[in-house]
Amino acid sequence: MDLDNALEGNTMTEYITLSTMDLIEKKVSDTLKKVKDGLPHTAANDGIYDDTKPSWWTSGFWPGFLWNLYDQTGNEEYKKTALYANKKIA
Repeated sequence: MDLDNALEGNTMTEYITLSTMDLIEKKVSDTLKKVKDGLPHTAANDGIYDDTKPSWWTSGFWPGFLWNLYDQTGNEEYKKTALYANKKIA
């Protein structure tokens, strides 16, 4: 998204929503590259995520983020990874 021009024609709330979604998508895309097929749980000071057990109660957060982003963006990579993560935790 071109944040410099995002405010044009949008309310401040729309601008904040768009810019926040942009930041979330960048963070999740970066995390996807780092964790590959893992289930990220927490990150150490170096930004490296651990890979939680599929039975751990937080393991569903990652596919939830991915499904929400897929719903917002239509990006098939999010859907593919969410489906895989769902199979791991099922």
